[in-house]
Amino acid sequence: MSFRNLEEYEELSDDDKNKVEYMIEELGYSKEEAFKDYEDVEYYPGMTLRELAEQFVDEGLFGNIDESLLFYIDYDAIARDLAADYDEQPDGIYRVR
Repeated sequence: MSFRNLEEYEELSDDDKNKVEYMIEELGYSKEEAFKDYEDVEYYPGMTLRELAEQFVDEGLFGNIDESLLFYIDYDAIARDLAADYDEQPDGIYRVR
């Protein structure tokens, strides 16, 4: 998908605009590349890596964890591991697939 003018850009959702801007400003994509590939970006608005770690545990990404063990999970350590693939920015978390 490519965008030929500003009007098409303006039709994007705010989250998609953030993805395009992230790709251009933080990753050095050209405008054309960013417009073409923005759907390859995962975006978690307003979250920190720790919050993302907590969400992933809650969603069962790390398997079924007994409720009695939840207090022993080191979410900060998980967040540090996530930082290898996810980029924490002031407006949220980004990951390019």
